[in-house]
Amino acid sequence: MKKITLLVALLMATTMMFAISGRTIYLNAGGSSLWDQSGAQFGAYTFEPGTGTFSALMTPVEGESGIYSTTIYGTDTKIIFLRLSDTAVEPNWTDKWNQTGDLTLGADNQYTITGWGNLDGVWSTYSPTPVALAQPELIQLYANNGTIYANGDLQIFTLTGMNVTLQNGSLKGAYIVKVDGKTSKIMVQ
Repeated sequence: MKKITLLVALLMATTMMFAISGRTIYLNAGGSSLWDQSGAQFGAYTFEPGTGTFSALMTPVEGESGIYSTTIYGTDTKIIFLRLSDTAVEPNWTDKWNQTGDLTLGADNQYTITGWGNLDGVWSTYSPTPVALAQPELIQLYANNGTIYANGDLQIFTLTGMNVTLQNGSLKGAYIVKVDGKTSKIMVQ
């Protein structure tokens, strides 16, 4: 009996962990000829085994056109996507313009609208496009025999922030160097 109780407790803990962490789902609204027109907003309703929960309004995915996301919580296995009026403050049945049929949540995380029927759509896996970070401008910097060299206005600081520029020529250790407003770290031997 203790083993069954332990297994049930572990299963409940795993379920609670999933419910707390949430799952991001995506909706491709099908473009301006389908759901993504007239200022529509979007939401999701999850249910079964639960009694039903609305998500927050879906938000546009940065860097994408016509793809929206929201986080769902709980262990429900069914979902309905909603196309809502442009004045909706939160997902609800009153502001609903369109909806999908009862869909089953699986491993895929994006539903794409392909028509106006309530089952016109397909599931797929969405992977966010990595956003490239700006490449920092590099400082031409080197050290030799206790001296730090750079092209530009040079200031040298200890790691604690003390300015030691006047000691250039007799340096040893790690330093932060500021050249024309750009900073870098350098090791001097």
